[in-house]
Amino acid sequence: YILKEYDGDSILIGVVDGPGQGYDAHSIAQTCKQFVENNYRKPLTELMTALNTLMQESLDDVGITCSLARISPGEIKYIGLGDTHAYLSLDGKELVALNNQEGRVGYVRVVKTAKFDSTFNHNAKVVICTDGIKSISHSNFDGHAQNLANKLFDQYHRTRGDATIIIAE
Repeated sequence: YILKEYDGDSILIGVVDGPGQGYDAHSIAQTCKQFVENNYRKPLTELMTALNTLMQESLDDVGITCSLARISPGEIKYIGLGDTHAYLSLDGKELVALNNQEGRVGYVRVVKTAKFDSTFNHNAKVVICTDGIKSISHSNFDGHAQNLANKLFDQYHRTRGDATIIIAE
């Protein structure tokens, strides 16, 4: 997972899912995480494009999947590539799935413009998951982030593989 706080009121969160499981997947995911954290101020589309180039130049033959959300006071921006998935809830309601570009980071020719950019005046929660969590069809997003993550894991995790959920309020 990625968690980069900056400017006292902004945060970049995300998940990177390496290919397969084990050491190689972890190593590639860590390299990508470090790259994102080192370049966190770039616009999301530019950051994902640079990550795509990094993966194209690596020796990896599968690619990764990645979702990133930038949250600033009253504003959320989101981009995702691959089978990670994300959701937005305002005031514990209005579960909105945030769409990803198809493909894998390192194996698309062009990274499309960030998929979601919105302002808000409410309490917001952003939930980002790796593919070890099934698509969330409906859920009550009330409660604290840790309790919600536990509830979502218990209800939606796949029986095999790994899973990561990151939630920002």
